[in-house]
Amino acid sequence: MTALTLESLTKIFPNGTVAVDGVDLAVADGEVMVLLGPSGCGKSTLLRMIAGLEDPTEGLIRFDDEIANDWSPRQRRVAMAFQDFALYPHMSVRGNLSFPLKLAKHTPDAVSERVADLATALGVGDTLERRPGQLSGGQKQRVAMGRAIIREPKVFLLDEPLSNLDSALRAGLRAEISTLLRGVGVTTVYVTHDQTEALTMADRVTILRDGRVQQIGAPNEVYRTPATLFVAGFLGTPRMNLLWATVYAYLDDRVLLDLGRQHLSLPWSDPRVRDLARYHGEEIVVGLRAEAVSPAAPDTPGSLRGTIRYVEHLGHETIAYLDIGARAAGAEEQAGAGHQAPSEEPAGKRRWWRRRPEPARTEQADGGGDGGRHEQRVADFALRLAPYGTAPVGQAVSVLPDLSQLHVFDRHGMRIRTRGPGASRTR
Repeated sequence: MTALTLESLTKIFPNGTVAVDGVDLAVADGEVMVLLGPSGCGKSTLLRMIAGLEDPTEGLIRFDDEIANDWSPRQRRVAMAFQDFALYPHMSVRGNLSFPLKLAKHTPDAVSERVADLATALGVGDTLERRPGQLSGGQKQRVAMGRAIIREPKVFLLDEPLSNLDSALRAGLRAEISTLLRGVGVTTVYVTHDQTEALTMADRVTILRDGRVQQIGAPNEVYRTPATLFVAGFLGTPRMNLLWATVYAYLDDRVLLDLGRQHLSLPWSDPRVRDLARYHGEEIVVGLRAEAVSPAAPDTPGSLRGTIRYVEHLGHETIAYLDIGARAAGAEEQAGAGHQAPSEEPAGKRRWWRRRPEPARTEQADGGGDGGRHEQRVADFALRLAPYGTAPVGQAVSVLPDLSQLHVFDRHGMRIRTRGPGASRTR
């Protein structure tokens, strides 16, 4: 088996586009590493550099301890499978599967035995004499995977292999491919923009944005402890509720997170408040996933009140989106510009620190500048309900957030380190 290491890998195209920007990544022997991110984040370019189809502008690619930058694709012994299957249309399934072995000059008996065994394992044993045009999408993808695997590569590279399939077929093939990859034990780099694929199939996930690594970790880790505001908003369905909040610290009492019309309150006994108190008078972003919020009776202590704006019926559950009078925060605001702090704190509250909050910036009429449109966007606060539950638009509801699952980020989109539920960044 082969370990793969990328060191400060960068790709800048002739027109100046920075596709990959200083990526450091280590993939262990036999590990399934998934590259996850939106379109245009550099996933496929990274994969092509590993395969030797693109030359890096800077940085090193190592197979085990050997630098492979100057190796040809053949020397790297990688195998790739693409989203468009890339099968030879004039060859049968048997011909497509056997072609790499014939190029490697294996004996006919060895080729026939290997093809039969792999076709059975992939569930295409009864299609060996058919041509690609006679196969379903799922069968084509199994054959494409088999043609790559049969070469016994050092590294297996998959570029969104399921994106052209319908949702039902994708769900079935996810499980099959995951089982297959772990069975062959080949070091694998899998590219996708589908978070379900990533969280289901990966040993570890690398989340990319604009060519840069946002976070690397096990699926459970990146979901439960997102390192940046982008990761928090990118992972999860529905999207995490991300809201602007102003911090007010009251010595030996509590830390209040002012959302505008309402607030969240953490008692002084909560181990997180000492770290949040350092942001007194400043705006931060607070995050709550829909599973951390539950319906509550009116006037329940600690609850938030809202009005249903719209609902999504998903069959197994209903998602209601509420207006709770808060401003939405998102990954597009990570740079820290355009965040407006309230001009005064709630009446009757004593400050722990005497410094004043930052003065409110003036919003421009066209929504540009520091007071841009983004900061005024009303938050759609997601709440999970029972399947086809009664949730008429316009109805007032109360919800109770589980503050043990609260995520907090600074104005630059980095997770704030607290002594409560995990974090990985300092201010």
